[in-house]
Amino acid sequence: MKDRDHKPTKYWQIQLSHTKSFIEFGSDGTLHFDTQQEAEESLKSIQRHGHATVSRILSETVHEPVPLLFDLTALQKEANRK
Repeated sequence: MKDRDHKPTKYWQIQLSHTKSFIEFGSDGTLHFDTQQEAEESLKSIQRHGHATVSRILSETVHEPVPLLFDLTALQKEANRK
């Protein structure tokens, strides 16, 4: 099983915030940088030019299962936490 041999590695990724027609949204870059310095250099380049190019838009519909109903004990525990 190759999943057991998987070693997590640190990487850096650029996230951008956008505003269009008074609507704010964000995007995650697809590039993964091995060092923080590489990510910062890329970010500085974007900031110098003042714009970034959107090369692809991906829209996904995610279906989440309906949460299970509470039993009385779980409901009381949840209510006491708040």
